[in-house]
Amino acid sequence: MKILSCYVENFGKLSGFTFDFNEGLNIIEEENGWGKTTLSAFIKAIFYGLEYHSGNKFTDRKRYSPWNGNKFGGNIIFEKDSIKYKIERFFGKTTKNDTVTVYNMSRNTVTNEFGDNPGETIWEVDRDSYEKTAFITLDDSSLLNDIISSKLGNIEEQEADLETSSKAVELLEKELSRIKAKRGKGGLIGTKEKTLAVLKQQLREYRNSLGKIEETEQWITNEEEKLKKLSDEINKLEEEQLKLVLYEQKQQYLELLNDLEIREKSYLEKQDFFKEKQLAENELNLIKEQTNNYLNLQEQAKKNKLTDLDLLELQELELKFKENKPEFKEIDLYSERTKKLSNLKTEIKHYVISSEEQCKYEIFDNKYKNTELNSNIIDQYLDDYNQFLELKEEENSINSEISNLKLKTTNSKKIMINNKPLFFIGLGILIIAVILMFFTVMGGIISTVVGIAILILSFILKSKDKTSSNNFNNKIQLENFSKRLLNIREKKREVSEGYISFIKETNEEPVNITSFLANSKAELNEHKRIKEKIKNNLLKKQPLENDIVNLKVDIEDYLNKYFKLIKEDSYDDLLMELRSDLYRFQELKSNQNSYQEIIISKEESEEILKNKFKYYYEDFPNNLSNKLQELTKNYYALDASKNQLQEIEIKLDKFKSSNNIAKLEAINLEDRDTNKNQDELTKYKKSLSEKENDSIKIIERYKKDVAGYIQEADKIEDIESEITQLEIDIKDLENRHNLLNLTKDCLVEAKESLAEKYMEDMSSNFKKYLKKLNSNKTEKFIIDINLDIKVEEGGQLYSKNQLSSGMKDLVQICLRMALVESVFKDVVNPILILDDPFINLDDERLNNSIELLKKISTDYQII
Repeated sequence: MKILSCYVENFGKLSGFTFDFNEGLNIIEEENGWGKTTLSAFIKAIFYGLEYHSGNKFTDRKRYSPWNGNKFGGNIIFEKDSIKYKIERFFGKTTKNDTVTVYNMSRNTVTNEFGDNPGETIWEVDRDSYEKTAFITLDDSSLLNDIISSKLGNIEEQEADLETSSKAVELLEKELSRIKAKRGKGGLIGTKEKTLAVLKQQLREYRNSLGKIEETEQWITNEEEKLKKLSDEINKLEEEQLKLVLYEQKQQYLELLNDLEIREKSYLEKQDFFKEKQLAENELNLIKEQTNNYLNLQEQAKKNKLTDLDLLELQELELKFKENKPEFKEIDLYSERTKKLSNLKTEIKHYVISSEEQCKYEIFDNKYKNTELNSNIIDQYLDDYNQFLELKEEENSINSEISNLKLKTTNSKKIMINNKPLFFIGLGILIIAVILMFFTVMGGIISTVVGIAILILSFILKSKDKTSSNNFNNKIQLENFSKRLLNIREKKREVSEGYISFIKETNEEPVNITSFLANSKAELNEHKRIKEKIKNNLLKKQPLENDIVNLKVDIEDYLNKYFKLIKEDSYDDLLMELRSDLYRFQELKSNQNSYQEIIISKEESEEILKNKFKYYYEDFPNNLSNKLQELTKNYYALDASKNQLQEIEIKLDKFKSSNNIAKLEAINLEDRDTNKNQDELTKYKKSLSEKENDSIKIIERYKKDVAGYIQEADKIEDIESEITQLEIDIKDLENRHNLLNLTKDCLVEAKESLAEKYMEDMSSNFKKYLKKLNSNKTEKFIIDINLDIKVEEGGQLYSKNQLSSGMKDLVQICLRMALVESVFKDVVNPILILDDPFINLDDERLNNSIELLKKISTDYQII
């Protein structure tokens, strides 16, 4: 069997992840945190599912569940018996929400041949057994369980019995611990022994209580006698207190009578002030109100009375406003007009060109006043000048050509020779030479050479004729160039006539005519713009200037009514002064009117007050405020005296109604013992009462103790019976504990006997793998029946924990491989998953381990 590929939808940090596996050894070498452990957990989960535990236990289901709630799971494609299958498993929050589907990919159908747990069906071991064998990590926890034991012992048919035996041992251990704890005094026996000790202690205490009953009853008798003496003393003390109360009441009665006499005399004295007319409170309040009003009027009259300067100022203002008294709305109106005048002056400034523009305009106007130029004419001058430059360039080119032609003509000599006769002579000599060849060879050769020479000479002369012909052509070209040159110069004069005339009119001598013409165009445009602006400004300024003149006339006409000398820049100040004068005039006039009204009201108020005060004072008081305070004081003093008199009368009536006056009048205060007072008696009585209460509490406590002692004595028989029963129960539990312990030992011994069957095979396989990895050191390691490794050294066994980390990991890997070989020998080879098992190995052991894996990978698929 082999895994071909896997797809992870969501599992821990892996999401949308795909991986293809080789047939033998698959090495995944990535950084920490990549997800190697997550991938190994995913493979195990697809074959065996994920455990679910309620509560806070942190299981793989919680560890790898996607936090965003996306689909949790994926699929694995594997091959078994040459048939491809795909396991598709997705996980919910609990196992009941999980789904697993296996597809036969050869038929593309769902198959049930592997059930709900494909891992158990394929390898015939559960999840725990797979983790302890083929899922190899550095975890060195116990590798043995009942299924592995049955596989190792080759007794798979007794697997259920073995599992039942283990469960029985487990139940026996739980029951033994329940009866009697392995350590301490827990369990049922310990609990009952603690209860027995408590009961025996209670029995001793209750027996002691029998002797305390008589002793406590004697204490109660003594305390009751003491309580009776305290009660008698308190009664005597209360009688003395009652006498003191009567003396105090007589003293209080005499004091009330004396206060009544004093208050009656005081009331009569104060009533004498109001003998002519009794004053009611509402009348007093009215006098107060009228007096305050009179005093306020008097104060206001002082405040509003005009000084001599104020009167003089008022006369001047009345004279100023005699003919035309201004109104505030008029002043506001002309203030608005003044603002409008200022705004118009500001606005008109916007329609005046700047000094810079004025300077430019004058310069350009003076420069171009005699011309009728515009930008279009300047553009034409620029075109003419550009054409002039092109013609000049063409002129220079023609002059250059003329110079070259003249040079060629000067250097050539004309040769005027007719070459045709020479040609025919040479040709005739050649013909004669041919004829002579038939008669004399030498004569023929000489004739031939002469003929050829004459022919060559004719050709040379022909070439010289061509040179003469060229010189003739050059002459014709010179004439043509001269004509063109004349035409070009005429055109130059025509195109330059306009702008040259313009330059002369400006009285300037420009270095660069193009720049000059461009600047002239810009200046003409600027001159035109400024001229248009001046024209537009004149159109806009005219109505504004008319408005300004009208506003000035209107404002000055108004101000002339009140002021003599008026300047244009003083409008605002004059209006402010006029406003201030008007405010002052109204204020002075108002104060004068108010003063007259106040004087009238004051005289009326004074007449009223004279009628009020005549009953209490002979003349109308000058210091009215002090007299009002005196009147008020006498009124409230009379009222207070009356209230105090009524209060004493009420107290005396109340005292008479609540006390026996006849009995009090019979008491003689001279018989009173002055050495005793109520506070001392009360304090002493309080101390006696506290002692009485303490004595009562002591008696109650003693009686309660006696009742408790009697109740405890009644329980002695029941406790003795309960102690006897507990001793019997403890004996029975000890017998049961011994019997269960014996049963457990028998079952464990039988299980260990079974383990001896697979020890030799496991030890042999372990040493085989260890020898491949670690050469000749196999004899020092021993495996016990619990698959725990011991190290033998010096004839003594030690725990593997004394080994180095690398060596300990090495022997653990060898033990796992031996376990795999023994457990899975009768089923299809499992997929070996190794999660970082070599991190503690040195280089030599690491290389040996990798070589071992390569050999093992021929039989197992390793990841």
